[in-house]
Formats: sequence, C-alpha cells, structure tokens
Amino acid sequence: PDGREYPRTINSGVDCGDMKRALLTITEDLLRALVPPVIVFLVEAAKLELIPEGLDWEPLVHLMGGLSIAWSAAILAARWQKRRIIPKDVPDWFLAYSFLGSAALIGVLWELFEFLMPDRNGWWQQLSLADTIGDLTLDLAGGLILVIFWSILRKQRLN
Repeated sequence: PDGREYPRTINSGVDCGDMKRALLTITEDLLRALVPPVIVFLVEAAKLELIPEGLDWEPLVHLMGGLSIAWSAAILAARWQKRRIIPKDVPDWFLAYSFLGSAALIGVLWELFEFLMPDRNGWWQQLSLADTIGDLTLDLAGGLILVIFWSILRKQRLN
C-alpha cells in the first residue's frame, strides 16, 4: 500500500510460493485418498435402487467401509513417504497398525454418529450393542483384508 515491495516470505522465512505448493500437494493427496470411501458411499447410495427390499446389506457396507478407510490410509502413507513427510524407514508393522487403527477410528465415529442421529422417521439408527459390536468387527475385518493384501503386494515389490 505504501509503494514498497514486500518480500514473498512470511516472518518465519518460508517462501509463500513453497507454502502454496505444499498446501496444494497435501490437498491433492487428501482428495486422492478420499476416492475409496467415496466409491463405497456411491455403492451404498445405489443400493437404494438396486438391492431388493429386505436384503441385509449393512454387513457388506461395513466390511467395504473398513477396507476403504484402511486403503485411504495406505494411499496417504505411500504418497507422504514419497514426499518425505513420513520417513521411508517406518516399519511395515507400524504402517499396518496405522491402517487398521484408521479403519477402527472411523468405524467408532460412524457408530457414534448412528447413536446420536435419528433417521428420517424419528427412530434411532442404533439397534443394539450387538449390532454395534458386529459393525465395528466388520470395519476391522475390512481393514485387515486391506492390510493382508498390502503386505503381500509390499513383499512382492521388495523381492
């Protein structure tokens, strides 16, 4: 405003262009990681039209949901290792537990959402403790399926 040229850096000395590129890169990574859960969401939405009424679709959706969340975590881990956000020497067991933990965390948050939100008819979506435990088990099983496939592919790539 006073006619002087201001430096392209923030007070910390970080180039604003570098920060912008970093934000765009992280945003791109997050959007790519959202692809598997979005596919599961679209399949869940399509079931309203394709699946006969009375068929219990929920177990498969929880299994696919857990798999897709773990897949998203694996996508982020791979991309962030390439970008050196995560060190490349992180042990595989740590990554595997991170993928499972991601599936578990999102599963718990989803069950909390179901507990707190009534459906369109005013009924609570949460049926019982057995239903919740079954859903969480399926979320973890989906994550475990991803971890098994990821481990096999990782070993093949390293050999």
